[in-house]
Amino acid sequence: MALALVKKGIPVTLIEQLPDAAEDQRAATIHPPTVEMLVGLGLKTEMFSELPSGGMPAPLFHFRDRVTSELVAEFDISLLEGEVPYPYVVQWEQYKLVHAALPHIKANGIGEVRFSSKLVGLAQTSDGVEATVINAGGDTEKLCAITSPIPTNGSICSKSKVADRRVSGAAFSRCLRRRPMSKR
Repeated sequence: MALALVKKGIPVTLIEQLPDAAEDQRAATIHPPTVEMLVGLGLKTEMFSELPSGGMPAPLFHFRDRVTSELVAEFDISLLEGEVPYPYVVQWEQYKLVHAALPHIKANGIGEVRFSSKLVGLAQTSDGVEATVINAGGDTEKLCAITSPIPTNGSICSKSKVADRRVSGAAFSRCLRRRPMSKR
């Protein structure tokens, strides 16, 4: 998301509590529409690299039972050839994608990535939202005039405790917007 925003000219400060992208197998399967989107964001070379940091195209997608690992279904994505630009899934772990995207995020000067930093507070101001962050050096700092904090799937959202998903009473299940959303 950060890369898509900076590509549109929107400044981004990404705050990540971990010192680097978590090296796990989470979100390793990238489906055809997302492959197309990532190519459009300029990650084609990195995604299809023969290096260990690249992804692996796979025409078959297996859906397995999480408990028993038994094969539940097999999808032949190659049947989409001629219908979509990328008729396969790409096995590319999220941490590899993050490492590929970071130079692109930083390259234009409006994207900043802060690892080893923790969001500890949000406060509404007349200009937007003020974020309180404990940075990598352990200092507390205020990031002012943030118009829309956007929670992502980092470690704060993967915890099961509801309290861990709140910062100063602001639930991470929704975005804070400059203008109130209409009721549905």
